[in-house]
Amino acid sequence: MTPVPPGPWSFQRFRFGSNNVVSDANGQYLAGNVPSTAGPLMAAGPELLERMARIERLTSRGSPANEIALATLREFGYRRAALRIAGDAV
Repeated sequence: MTPVPPGPWSFQRFRFGSNNVVSDANGQYLAGNVPSTAGPLMAAGPELLERMARIERLTSRGSPANEIALATLREFGYRRAALRIAGDAV
């Protein structure tokens, strides 16, 4: 699985020349032009993923909760890898 950028993440109305930016604990840009209503939720990303990983570990394999948590963690990994590849191409 792709490692999660270090948390806590933060949401700023203007940073790096962009509006509505989410950055990691090291101040690195993660996303910009995020809808203002989604920014705080995105900033909670590391904590949400930690909880999904905990749900995946503590629930019975194959249970609905386990499958949802596992699918969420996989989807995040795919999206993170896609963003990294797209960033390398720029």
